[in-house]
Amino acid sequence: MQQTRFRIKDIWKKFHEYHFPGDPGGYDRGIAPETRNDGLEGRDPGKCVFMKRYFVFAVIVALILGNTFPIVSATALSSDCSDVEFIFARGSGEYLGDVSYSAWHDNIIAQLQGLDLKYDFYELGSQSYGGYQYPATAVSGGVGEFFTLLGAFISSGDSFKFGASVEQGVGELKAYLIQSSRACPTTKYVLGGYSQGAMIMSGTLPRLDASKIIYVTTFGDPKLYLPEGAPSPTMFRSPDACRGVNISPYRKYVPDCHAYEGVLGSYRPYQTVSYSGKIGTWCNKKDIMCSSGLNISNHTEYISDNLYEDAAKTIRNKLIVALLLTPAEKEQLDKFHDLVFLFDTTGSMASTLNRYREEAKSLAEQVYDEGGRVALYEYRDLQDGYEPAQACDFSCTESELNQQLDNITVSGGGDNAESLLSGALTAMNGLSWREGATKTPRRPYRCSVPFA
Repeated sequence: MQQTRFRIKDIWKKFHEYHFPGDPGGYDRGIAPETRNDGLEGRDPGKCVFMKRYFVFAVIVALILGNTFPIVSATALSSDCSDVEFIFARGSGEYLGDVSYSAWHDNIIAQLQGLDLKYDFYELGSQSYGGYQYPATAVSGGVGEFFTLLGAFISSGDSFKFGASVEQGVGELKAYLIQSSRACPTTKYVLGGYSQGAMIMSGTLPRLDASKIIYVTTFGDPKLYLPEGAPSPTMFRSPDACRGVNISPYRKYVPDCHAYEGVLGSYRPYQTVSYSGKIGTWCNKKDIMCSSGLNISNHTEYISDNLYEDAAKTIRNKLIVALLLTPAEKEQLDKFHDLVFLFDTTGSMASTLNRYREEAKSLAEQVYDEGGRVALYEYRDLQDGYEPAQACDFSCTESELNQQLDNITVSGGGDNAESLLSGALTAMNGLSWREGATKTPRRPYRCSVPFA
């Protein structure tokens, strides 16, 4: 709008100077005719009326042309525009700059070291945009907050004071992105939100331009949807997540295999096609907001459990691929990482197999997203007479790898040592590792085994 005002003013100035020479200041006085002292006395009234109509017509034409052929703003061409901007929405009752925002901000800053990127941060609620300013309404601490929580639960977070807070956050996010994108059309965005803030992010995504978004991280989202955690129609069958099948691609860290939807319901679908590979969600242990559990403490432990750090590492990888690699380098991404999983399939692994299977799928997805390759081997105890077996070589696609992970079964075993080194040696010698690739044998059991 500022540029439009300048255009109108310039048109009127040129118009006035041409038709009323000798009156350099009168074009912007706007004072009553009877008090004017700008040289207009004695002018032909008919000519003035004609000129006024002519000027109005010129303004209308300027506005039409201005909308049809917009002027590129000086800000848009400014070197001050960032390559990427990080936007975060805090949780209920948190202050601006509180612990959740600080953890997200600081961990991302640490991961940006060494990357040649211009970046900026914005926290929802810092300013008013489009008449909206996110208040992060509290749901604990007093009687009033209790009724806010009750209203949120009754309305699935859509109404009453809590719903109004969410609406303010959604409105501010949309208005901010519109204004920021107009000023800096090449800037991309990474979004993050915790608790109520996560709900704002996940709920606003369908109304945003996905091409502008590099990645979205949600933590403890009370509107999370994980269809693989849906209760089975038969009481004798566990949910898909507990069997390690049909895992949602945005499921980054959700150890509860019964996690199905958030405490306030769910946004369905949680990830649309346009955001494929652009969303990651973290639901801590038995977090009451997003899992099947009722643990309130887990909802406050995302920082202490290093989940913001985990998310920041994923963000770093996404930024490298989206902003720093040339098209040719993106085509050659598969040279960067070769990963092989070594699974202990002895009977003692029965209780943890599903969990490690899920973690392997999540890690494999990241490697595939970055253009890497993944293989899979099994091994058992030395006494079993079982030779380490290749289930997938580096030619396996992600879907083929996931199918082989689903097919893993456990058997045998005892108190004797497992043939881990035999399995690692078989994999190292049996796979076509590529020159220059990062090579990672990984044993998904309590900790990674380092190999040179």
